[in-house]
Amino acid sequence: MGAILCLILWLHGAVFIPSGDPTRDKVNRPRADFMMFYGSARLIETSPHQLYDIGPQGEAQKAATGLDISANDQDFLPYPYPAVVALTIVPLTLWGYKTAYAMMLLINFVLLGTTIWLLSERLNLDRASNELLVLCATASMSVYATLLQGQVSFFALLLVVLVVTNLRDGNNARAGIWAGFLAFKPTLLPVWLFWFTMRRRWAALKCAAAVSGAIALMSILIVGVDGTRAYASLSQGMMRGDFHTVLPNDMPTLRAVTYFLGFPDSVWIVAVAILLFVISKTMPSQDCEYCAVIVASILGAPHMHPQDLVLLLVVVAMLLVNSEVISRRTTWVFVGIILSQAVARGLFAGENGNHWPVLPISLIGVLAYLLHRARNTVTNVAATT
Repeated sequence: MGAILCLILWLHGAVFIPSGDPTRDKVNRPRADFMMFYGSARLIETSPHQLYDIGPQGEAQKAATGLDISANDQDFLPYPYPAVVALTIVPLTLWGYKTAYAMMLLINFVLLGTTIWLLSERLNLDRASNELLVLCATASMSVYATLLQGQVSFFALLLVVLVVTNLRDGNNARAGIWAGFLAFKPTLLPVWLFWFTMRRRWAALKCAAAVSGAIALMSILIVGVDGTRAYASLSQGMMRGDFHTVLPNDMPTLRAVTYFLGFPDSVWIVAVAILLFVISKTMPSQDCEYCAVIVASILGAPHMHPQDLVLLLVVVAMLLVNSEVISRRTTWVFVGIILSQAVARGLFAGENGNHWPVLPISLIGVLAYLLHRARNTVTNVAATT
């Protein structure tokens, strides 16, 4: 994976890393999501109350990277995370942008390795399952997108692994604590809170609510009342599609489907309600059920970038648990599903694509399979008993 990443950076590094030459950078337009985190960290040091004002955000990104970028830029990515996330990035601002970008890449690489090790260790995967899991990670477009963009999706991946493995061990309170930290990426948390409520996992729900509430309170105290209002306004703008970088066209969510078909947001809300109803009726088969919740948290999000599909690595690992034989056919099925993300992105997404919602439709198919497998698992256990 490191070799592939180095090759990508060697061939296409100018797309992500500023060269320092204004003329060259104007042509290549190097953009990485990390400049949004780095600029916000700089902004929170000087003007925390302006953290969610797109004007100062653009100025902070321009000052940090030296690129000609502003809030009106087509590639401008607004900062939609809680203030505590920007606070955790502040230590990286001790270095220049390029050095900080390289350090974030290294941190993400270590996080990915740690997460895969945790999955292997806590799920007791055998050698063949480990090899297939690593192969799927190497084939995943979302893994490279997270690394190259300097995103924080591996933090979410690690938290979901900790939630699922603690639930499997019966540690509901601990699982709830880790789930609460998902509030750093607010779109991932609601489905888990809903599922805790439907399954009456009260200890998990209380801990998740307490941790997420603490994150929200700390963020409010950092940015103040005006900053909180600006956050609400920014979130509404993102929902309306005011920013080209967060349009739902190519996102792996149900909203991408309704947006493509020209339906209003009310139809999307109904679709999410149906999704939650289906999840609440999932047969309690543990592993498949957890996988279904993970997929539902992606589909039900109001907006989510493709790099967050790294969460599917947890689904892959869970489906490999207790697998008797990893046949060649099984290998090709798993790797093919992971590779299809890149194929779908290349053929249907981006500026030259037709924006067909292939990713969310494929995820709906995965969810249907998980629900079917969960029902069969419960039926088989009941018959055996």
